[in-house]
This record gives sequence, structure tokens and C-alpha cells, in this order.
Amino acid sequence: MSAEALHTTPSSIMLDLPALHVVPRLDAARFDDQLQRLLRHAGIAPVQPTLVAGLPGDEAQGPTVYTRIGAVQLYIDRHVEDVRDLAQLAAQAQLSKYHFSRCFREVIGQSPWAYVQAARLRRAKALLHDPDRSLTDVALDAGFYDQSHFIRAFKQAEGVTPGAYREAILGADAEGEATQA
Repeated sequence: MSAEALHTTPSSIMLDLPALHVVPRLDAARFDDQLQRLLRHAGIAPVQPTLVAGLPGDEAQGPTVYTRIGAVQLYIDRHVEDVRDLAQLAAQAQLSKYHFSRCFREVIGQSPWAYVQAARLRRAKALLHDPDRSLTDVALDAGFYDQSHFIRAFKQAEGVTPGAYREAILGADAEGEATQA
């Protein structure tokens, strides 16, 4: 090995690399405003940017971590049936899995998987209003792996099975229609 090879510095290595395409950064404040409007329009409680400022190690990132977490929150609510693992969500935020998990918990107030589970249950509750949709279809369309996983999670969260919940809401809907007629 030559003496020149032993004394290669990172800067000299960087000079030999091909030029990288640089993407201009979005105006963080404008992006935050647009994200907040989208979250309000979608009926999602916006997160507070002041929480992100207190995250250790994120002082230089400021609101960008907040906007990334907010964007992932919006993604989860819109595409909960497609969410499969933490790595997918972390990649969406362009953060490592561990940093993403820590930041998500700090900003949203619960772990990413607890939020995904709650989003799946919200979607399932909405789908249960359709009497023609089977419980298996509701489970799969809400992002659960199978019907038994769905029933177990629903009963743990709501205290009743999805079938009992459906009967209760459809009975209430029928009573409401009868009183209006």
C-alpha cells in the first residue's frame, strides 16, 4: 500500500465522487402551514410544534421533524391498510427507525404502532356502518391481518365484539330513521 493511499482524507475522497443532484428544500414554515390545514381538513388533531423543539438532539432540525411526523400521521390516516412495519413509516419520515419511534412518541403522544392500531380501529368502525360488508372484509380493509386479529383488537379497545358493535349502531340507525319518518 502506498503512502499516498494511507493518507487519504475524507475531503479528498469526496472530491473524487461524482456531483450529486441537489434538491432545493421546501420553506419549512410554509410547509407547516399547509400540513396543519390538511390535518384540520382531515379531522386530525394537529400536533404542537413546540413539543419538537424540546427533543434532545433535534435543535438543528426544529420544525422539520415536526413536519415529517405530521406527514407520517396524515399518511397513516389515509393509507392505514397499507402500513406494514415501522421501517416503512420511518422511511416515509426519512429518519432511522429508532429516531422516528422516539420522535413520533414525543410529538403525537403514543407509539407509532399504537397510533396505527387506533387508526385501524377508527377505519373499522366507519366500515362497520355498512351492513353488507362482512367482518372479514372490514378487517382486511382496515389493515388487520385477519378476522381473529381484528376481533381481538376491537374487543380489547371497545369492550365489545365488532358484531355486537355493528348491531348496536345499526339498531340505533334504524331507530333514528323510524323516529324521523
